[in-house]
Amino acid sequence: RRLLVVEDEALFAESLSLVLRRLGYEVAAIVDNGEDAVKMTFALIPDLVLMDIGLRGPMDGAEAARQIRLTTGRPVIFLSGHSDPLTLKKARECEPYGFILKPFGERELFVQIDLALHRHKVETERSLARRELDIAHGNLRNLRGLLPVCAGCKKIQEADGRWQGLEDFFK
Repeated sequence: RRLLVVEDEALFAESLSLVLRRLGYEVAAIVDNGEDAVKMTFALIPDLVLMDIGLRGPMDGAEAARQIRLTTGRPVIFLSGHSDPLTLKKARECEPYGFILKPFGERELFVQIDLALHRHKVETERSLARRELDIAHGNLRNLRGLLPVCAGCKKIQEADGRWQGLEDFFK
């Protein structure tokens, strides 16, 4: 799995990158600001973004995560040394896939990433299935308007007036 690391403390970012590689992840890139986080997520389409919520600069991690969610739908896990009410409020508003309080251990990091990747996969599959079901329902509504169908007996009336079973009609 390819991850994007967004962290403005270079030493911590490099250390995190080494840990992620040791855990079996590929680090697609490391960026240190919100603007680059949005651009690189759009360009690289990583499987997940690990984002420091308290980035310095004009765009903090919360705003970058919000833009990433709206433009690419990629999952974001926040990393933060702060858990004050304002930080948590900002995090909740972005609908992250996780929040890890610094300092953290490798196992905690792995578990959070694994759960976030699984949740994103399930949500993506569910969304696709929902769209396919909506299309199928739309097609069925169109068929109802075109074909005389007996839902109770599961038959369709032919042009000559005969009724034929649905399975035979669609062969």
